[in-house]
Amino acid sequence: MSYSPKPGDAHRSLPDDIALAAGMPRGHYDTSPRQTHTGATADTAGAAADSLSDNAVSLKDKALETADDLTNRAASAARDLRERASEIRERASEVYDDGRRRINDLGERGSERLRDGRSAVEDFVTDNPLLVGVVGLAAGLLIGALLPRTRQEDETVGPWADEVRDQGLRYARDVTHRGREFVASALDPENLQAAAQRVAETANGERPAPQTH
Repeated sequence: MSYSPKPGDAHRSLPDDIALAAGMPRGHYDTSPRQTHTGATADTAGAAADSLSDNAVSLKDKALETADDLTNRAASAARDLRERASEIRERASEVYDDGRRRINDLGERGSERLRDGRSAVEDFVTDNPLLVGVVGLAAGLLIGALLPRTRQEDETVGPWADEVRDQGLRYARDVTHRGREFVASALDPENLQAAAQRVAETANGERPAPQTH
């Protein structure tokens, strides 16, 4: 059976003619493939959108984790710096206090030694005025012998000037040497301690005995 086109069917295509001859609606072969393609495209677009959304959420979570990690590290570093600064301040304060205590101790010890030395010299001069006078005289003779003679001294003791000067020097040196030895012996710590002990024993011996009833 042949099919002849009717007037007004110029815009029909071969698939339309086949569908019409088979008793199928016109455009059946045109619409189905298009609808299938459109559905596949929509599914692909939805999957892509879901993937982008998941990636965005993942990136956001990673960014938040990184920010939290950096914040924690910065806080820990700041805390460590504060602790170290506090330790350094405490150490500096301890060193300063220790140095100040040592300086005060040295000053007190120096003052005590100066007072002790002054007291020892004063006691020595008080207990030995004659020796101090002899040493002073010897020093005066020594200084006088070293000074140049005046014209009047040349006229008065000219012939004996050299001999007197030599004897004065020998006497002054001998007395000075003996005085130095005596002073060194008198100011020796052991001798001073022994003298103090003798004085204490003497004072205890002179103390009256307690009366008995």
